[in-house]
Amino acid sequence: MSLFRPLCKFCASIRTVREIVPTLRKALAIAQSGTPGPVFIEFPIDTLYPYHLVSKEFAVKNPPKGLMGKIVSWYLNNHLMNLFAGAWETRDVSPLPVHIPQATEDQVQSCIELVSRAKKPVILLGSQATLPPTSAEDIRRALEDLGIPCFLGGMSRGMLGKDSPIHIRQNRRDALKEADLVLLAGEGYICTIS
Repeated sequence: MSLFRPLCKFCASIRTVREIVPTLRKALAIAQSGTPGPVFIEFPIDTLYPYHLVSKEFAVKNPPKGLMGKIVSWYLNNHLMNLFAGAWETRDVSPLPVHIPQATEDQVQSCIELVSRAKKPVILLGSQATLPPTSAEDIRRALEDLGIPCFLGGMSRGMLGKDSPIHIRQNRRDALKEADLVLLAGEGYICTIS
């Protein structure tokens, strides 16, 4: 878990079968909310198999005689019952709400003013620009209407087509040095201006 915690928006470890559905619902909502990103859920192997298989594995083949055998058998049986307790209860499997941030009217107005004053604006478009709620086709049309030179990265590559006059494929560093306005979209930023 310590390896994944700095890389993921959410990390969880399943301990019982009844935790699987609520944890997955929460992880999916978190992964899609705000800036979409990875989540990690650790599943111990005994939570992934049906009860009858796990109970066979937990059965003590040659239990020790006497008190020790009774304690071992009791412990394993208790663990098995706790592992599957509540597993067959009906669970809510509907998706949790996803929060997708939207720019405020003031933020949009500020961007409009900055773009209208810029002499050499550049747009850097990343993978997340292709995710809902706005379709890639609507974004392509908006970029073409703006007419601002664009660098495309990740999953947004190809969005403008191979013959687009606003798609810049090379000399990114030089273009960024000369730009008086840089709009970043689809890389965890709604709009960043430098």
